[in-house]
Amino acid sequence: MSTSASEMAAALLHGTRAGDPARMRAVFEAYLGSWRAGDPEARAALFVSDAVVEDPVGGPVLRGMTAVRRFWADAEGAGYAFDPRLELFIPCGSEALARFVMRMTKDGQPPVAMTIHEVLGFDGQHRLTSLRAFWTQESIAQLDEVRMPDDYSLGYM
Repeated sequence: MSTSASEMAAALLHGTRAGDPARMRAVFEAYLGSWRAGDPEARAALFVSDAVVEDPVGGPVLRGMTAVRRFWADAEGAGYAFDPRLELFIPCGSEALARFVMRMTKDGQPPVAMTIHEVLGFDGQHRLTSLRAFWTQESIAQLDEVRMPDDYSLGYM
């Protein structure tokens, strides 16, 4: 007797702590929107107070919102405007994998785009508990070298 792939997946996921995929995606889209709007207060409201952020992975691990806010202030203090575009969102249990392109523009500089992959942790209220960003210098390209997605609705849910 054979088992279908969906039955096997259901058996493997039985007992995992699952979040609401639509709410998880909405939180992440609000996170991206806060970068677009330059609103660190809205961004911070999406996180638990003791969140852990590693951006990029292999760099310093930031623990708690005081450290995370300082990191954001440094990023925003560089004078760039940010325009992230979601390409892929895969929720699984209480975590998700996201891929997006962060377009960055600054007066007097050529625009650049950075492809970022993030692994996100969520609590029971769908607030972010952790964010691990995967990117390197090779992830950054001048904008004319990158095709930006035309639609924010790309990706899975």
